[in-house]
Amino acid sequence: MISCRGMENQRGFTLLEMIVALTILGLITVLIAGLLPAGMSGAGRASAISNDVGQIRDVQQLLRRQLTAMPPLTRREAHENKLLFNGQEQTLRFPAYPLAGQGGVAPVLVTLRLQQGETGAALLYVQGETERVLMPKLSDGQFSYYGILPPETAPRWHRAWANAERLPKLVRLNVTPGDGGQFWPALIIAPATQPPPFG
Repeated sequence: MISCRGMENQRGFTLLEMIVALTILGLITVLIAGLLPAGMSGAGRASAISNDVGQIRDVQQLLRRQLTAMPPLTRREAHENKLLFNGQEQTLRFPAYPLAGQGGVAPVLVTLRLQQGETGAALLYVQGETERVLMPKLSDGQFSYYGILPPETAPRWHRAWANAERLPKLVRLNVTPGDGGQFWPALIIAPATQPPPFG
């Protein structure tokens, strides 16, 4: 038969066991409290990066849509037709259809400008009197243009594309992010199909 006397002596925890259990519980609480803000700041950083990536994607889609749908408008200059397309290292001016919600269907002149400011550079979208910051927090950027400019016979990248009879085959935008800015890969766009030869 089993004796019940041994069971009577073990009814609860000893003081030492309680102190050890409370110490372990306290350490776990301190660890959780210490990790919670780090986890929340990590979630905040992930959210900010996600927003930056979304902004980059939106800007790339806007520029791609505007340049690929560009109407080949021309102006007469010294008995020659020249495209209304002026590409420089820091600016790009071209005709485009108005953005949704801005009214009108006739093409307007759009300027993309890399502008230096007190806090760094920014990519601006200018249409008439409306100026919008597309990409803030840049340290630098430049446009370049790929194609053949007379008297050349082979295509290459150019720093400027102005007063030409043809559009460049490609337009490239390289930007360097500033402090805290999100990396932006080079954007390369093939503008609208070439207009027919003038005649």
